[in-house]
Amino acid sequence: VGPRVKGDRERFPPNNVLLMLSGAGLLWLGWCGFNGGAPYAANIVASLAILNTNVCAATSLLVWTSLDVAFFGRPSVIGAVQGMMTGLACITPGAGTVPACHLLFLHKLVSTRLVLYIHFLCDH
Repeated sequence: VGPRVKGDRERFPPNNVLLMLSGAGLLWLGWCGFNGGAPYAANIVASLAILNTNVCAATSLLVWTSLDVAFFGRPSVIGAVQGMMTGLACITPGAGTVPACHLLFLHKLVSTRLVLYIHFLCDH
């Protein structure tokens, strides 16, 4: 089989964007159940975890998309899904404990640094 050709490593789009979007939607839904079910009870912590999960994933998706527009001149569906997954992974450790006023700052900071890392440092 051998290593990849250099042209294949430069640009690696998904084969089916519709399946990628449906998988991302299922991932987001399942992640809400994972974070919301972590307290093992239907209480305030569980509802805060679900709210934080949705707010953080949406904020990270929007920040990532706006940074795609700023750097590349157009939004990208792949970038939006990457942003959503970044937001989900970032909020998981403290989903039920992070106050709502800190959410936007946390995800703007993480998304911005991750986009810069992926697009600029990994290209070299």
